[in-house]
Amino acid sequence: INEATLFRKYGNKLGLIKRAFQHQLSTTPLSKVTYTGDLQADLHAILEAYVATNEAFGEIMPIVFLEIPRHPELRDVLQTPLENIQSLVDIIARYQSEGRLKNEHPLLSVNVLLAPILFNQMFHRANIDLPVPSIDLHEYVKAFLSGREPLTNDSV
Repeated sequence: INEATLFRKYGNKLGLIKRAFQHQLSTTPLSKVTYTGDLQADLHAILEAYVATNEAFGEIMPIVFLEIPRHPELRDVLQTPLENIQSLVDIIARYQSEGRLKNEHPLLSVNVLLAPILFNQMFHRANIDLPVPSIDLHEYVKAFLSGREPLTNDSV
């Protein structure tokens, strides 16, 4: 394919970048997570999908986030990753509405769930002289749930 064909199809470099992101990130494991009604299994599925997606695309996302202030036209590149995060927020919100998770902003719950995994993978990828422990996802889900149990009248 020559350069003229690419620009005819995508318009410019930004169009090509947007399409590449949309194509790659719309088929990641994170895009396939759905609500099943089994809270523990769904949280585990979210973590497994996040780990797999972050291993495949983790290096590019921080770069895009850092470049957006200087290049606001890149904002659209985040559409698909933000849709993936929104689906996680929706799953958490559903469990909250069922009274199965603590009532807090669902994006905060997603952040709390994913942040240790994100940092663990960042440290691992950085290959620094810091012992990076592996995280047992089953145990991590249990710990997350113990800190995110809904408040009852008895616990107030």
